[in-house]
Amino acid sequence: LYMSEGFREVKVQPPEITFNATRDRAKVVVRLEEGPRFLVSDIQFQGEILPEMEEKLSECEVDFRGKPFFPRRSLELKTRIHAMYGDRGYPESKVLTNVSAGENSGDVIIAVTIEKGPRVRVVGVKVRDREALRTQEWFIRRRVEFESGDLYSVTKERKSFQGLFRTGLFDKILFDLEPPKESSPEVVEGLHRNDEEDTVDRVLEIKLSELSSQEFFVEAGLGSYELLRGTVGFRDNNIFGSGRIFSTEARASFKGAGVLVSVTDPFFLQTDIRASIPLEYEVREEPSFDREDFTASLLFHKDFGKDFTTTLGYSYKVTNVSSLEFAPEDLRLENLYNIASLRLQFTYDTRNDLFAPTSGQRSSIGFDYADEVLGSEVDLFRLTTGTRWFLSLAKSTVLAVRYRTGFVIPIHDDDAIPIGERFFNGGENSVRSFRESELGPRGREDEPVGGEAFNVFNIELRQRLYRLFAGRLFFDYGNISPNETRFEEGTNPVISRGQLIDTIFREYFRDFRPALGIGVDYLLPIGPIRLDFAWNPDHRSERDEDRFRVHFALGMAF
Repeated sequence: LYMSEGFREVKVQPPEITFNATRDRAKVVVRLEEGPRFLVSDIQFQGEILPEMEEKLSECEVDFRGKPFFPRRSLELKTRIHAMYGDRGYPESKVLTNVSAGENSGDVIIAVTIEKGPRVRVVGVKVRDREALRTQEWFIRRRVEFESGDLYSVTKERKSFQGLFRTGLFDKILFDLEPPKESSPEVVEGLHRNDEEDTVDRVLEIKLSELSSQEFFVEAGLGSYELLRGTVGFRDNNIFGSGRIFSTEARASFKGAGVLVSVTDPFFLQTDIRASIPLEYEVREEPSFDREDFTASLLFHKDFGKDFTTTLGYSYKVTNVSSLEFAPEDLRLENLYNIASLRLQFTYDTRNDLFAPTSGQRSSIGFDYADEVLGSEVDLFRLTTGTRWFLSLAKSTVLAVRYRTGFVIPIHDDDAIPIGERFFNGGENSVRSFRESELGPRGREDEPVGGEAFNVFNIELRQRLYRLFAGRLFFDYGNISPNETRFEEGTNPVISRGQLIDTIFREYFRDFRPALGIGVDYLLPIGPIRLDFAWNPDHRSERDEDRFRVHFALGMAF
């Protein structure tokens, strides 16, 4: 600390430790002598000073003058000057420093001698040991800032390094200038003899070491509704050496199965936009019906900084609903329909951990618009949004809060929403005093029919207990709107879009149902195994609701 503040001659004595009578407290005394403080009083430049560098060197002198002097300060000065000359085409410049005392005590004068070396023009880029690399040369060259005939630049080299490093394909990236080959003017294609005085033509050589780009993975899960679930998959981050990503996975549980195949271009049209084409097939047994979905999408993702992401895309989904046991007046029923929609989503994520965060937040809002013009048989508008916050109250205590909401409404000539597009509430990850999807309105056969809007509020106090064990106290609060079906109300069914929308928003914040509970976790690297005991203080026996529910799952509720 003292050295970094310019006290080069500071003397620190060994600590003197004195214990009290019971030896449960100690007094520690550290004696030191600061000595004089050394500051940079002047910087003197000499040697080969280029006219265009005089202003930059003056700025450098101003920045360093008056700063505390320590041995690394000379290295910082040399590095900065070397980079300045390197940006002007002089990568082999030499910077020598000599430190001397000034007239006043503590003053330090740094004399800087500069040898600029030859000016270098980059006339070719060569990838070393190209045959040993899987990545295609065109992919590498597109991330290199230099063109044939450019003067060498430290800034361009740094940007080239960043461009290659951002791909995630390499663990070692080195740039080097090949020695000039005087015997032949043609070192690589595009090389030419340069007749300008004090300028030499050089080839920039790139040395790369690739990371492994292929992976197989197996994941296991557990849920109180799905019971056991598992996923197996394969991912190639550099398919055909193009830097594009191919992934496929198959998943299954006691309630369904699915297959996902996706191709992603992380640098779409040589920009920082990620484009992906996921194809997904899924079958699932819901509490009140069975569904079969096939979805094809084209998605574009753009990161703004490390925390904010925007997604824009088009999706075409074909849904087949079966095993329905509802009366026609309860809701719009179709066995087979398609939805073609545009989606826009914004996500802000500052969590410090994906599986068990202790600080930060994740907030998102998404819009879906399905229209006949896009190829959809169902016209609708959907909004979903939510936020979750994590606050560390003590070393092993975390307060976690989440709120989610959304609505879907028919547009144009449609006057109802298919059951497969409705919202459901209740279960291990929402209001835990209910079985899966069973919070909300019921049909004639006492099966959940969902609704066009929902709210879920969760708050958890998480406490680390002993080693890998943790405990939680939680409160859940949620609803579905409309709160009842027309059958439950004993009235005529809603037959117009206007009536439906009016009912949705009139009952949007009504009939919330609670859950109070306690949870025990066993912490694993991929998330905790959790056991939740939830009590429903607003238990309604006429609806055959449980007073208590137990959920056993892998992973946090949120």
